[in-house]
This record gives sequence, C-alpha cells and structure tokens, in this order.
Amino acid sequence: MIPAEIPSPPPGEATTIREMPRRNNRRWWLVAPLVSAVAIVIWAVLPANRAEPCTASERSGCGARCADDDGEACFLQGAALVAGDHGVALDRPAGLAAYARGCTLGVDRACSVAAGTILTEVKKGTRSPDELTDADHMLVLACDRGFGPACRLVGMEHLPPFGSLTPDTPRALTLVGRACRANDVGACRDLRKLLDAGRGDAAARAAGDAIWRDACGRALKGLACP
Repeated sequence: MIPAEIPSPPPGEATTIREMPRRNNRRWWLVAPLVSAVAIVIWAVLPANRAEPCTASERSGCGARCADDDGEACFLQGAALVAGDHGVALDRPAGLAAYARGCTLGVDRACSVAAGTILTEVKKGTRSPDELTDADHMLVLACDRGFGPACRLVGMEHLPPFGSLTPDTPRALTLVGRACRANDVGACRDLRKLLDAGRGDAAARAAGDAIWRDACGRALKGLACP
C-alpha cells in the first residue's frame, strides 16, 4: 500500500516540530538532600551487629547484640566466655557479667546460671562472700518473674546449715513453695521433705502443706502423692 501523502503546510508557514516540555529538575534538587538525610539516619539507628550471627552454634555477633540489650545474646555470650568455645576466648569474669546482664534483661535462666556460679564458688572459697547479695538478688528477680528453678534454688540456699544465704527456714519454705506452684516437680519433692522433717514454723508449714496438696491435685507428672 502506498502511504498517504503528508499534506504540505499552507503557504508562508514554516514546518515546526512541537517541543516536548522540559522536565523540572528543581524539585529533585530540593528533595535529594532530604532523602539522603533520611537514609543516613536509618543507617545510623539500625544495629550494625545484625549482620553477625548469634546462635547456639555461632557466637560471633553475640557480644555486640548483648551490648544492644539483647538478653538472649547475653546468655549465649556468657556461655561461650565461661567455656571458652565457639571461637570466643576463655574469660570467666566477662562471662559471668554477660549472664548477669542477660538476667537484668529478662532471661531467667541467665539469673540461675550466674547466681549458681557465685554460690558454688563462694562455697569453694574462690569467690568473696560479699557477692552473695548479688546472687540472692538475681534469683529473687527471676523468681518474681515466675521462674520456678530460681525460686527453688534461692529457697534451698536459705536453709541452715548448708545454705550459703542468711538462714531463714520460713522464707525457704515460702520460696520452695512458690517453685512448686510454678510446677517445678523437684521443688514439690523438696517441699514435702522439708515438711516431713518438721522444718519451719507453724504458719510456714501450714502454707507449705496447702501448696503440696494443691500440687497433688494438679497431678504433676513424676510427683508421688498418697
């Protein structure tokens, strides 16, 4: 097919090409600094350590994450420092400090490990008894958050003559009872033994016996009840 002939312009008029409107670059120059500033802020607030892993098998990023208030990372870092494994140099004091930080940040088992380490080393004579207050504080902190093993440990440590903390049998029964209420079967067994041995005053014994009967009513697995 022969294309249609393009009509010529009227006499006296020159052929013109319609100009495309120019892009307004002024807006971009106004917005660009703002975009750059936002990007810098985001880069600054994002934790740089997130690129480094912190898992049960890889601890390279745990120290930085712990410093960034990641309690679970503190627990993992503490374990690595105390044992000197996962590529982390052995440093028991730093490991204990990491556990303590994890405890403060809400990781209850970190409280038990840190406090348990202090209690054990005080008994061995390798740590000052002045640190028993720290152990007591960490265990009570975890116990108050409902962590049964911490309640049981701090309670038993208040029992004379073998406990390292201030002797207080009624308090010991109360704390072990709290652990039993939290479904710690071992604590329920300890509570029964203490009651059978006649430990504690009348009020503490009555409260402990009620907790024991309640635990039996819940039919906790592994708990032998009459």
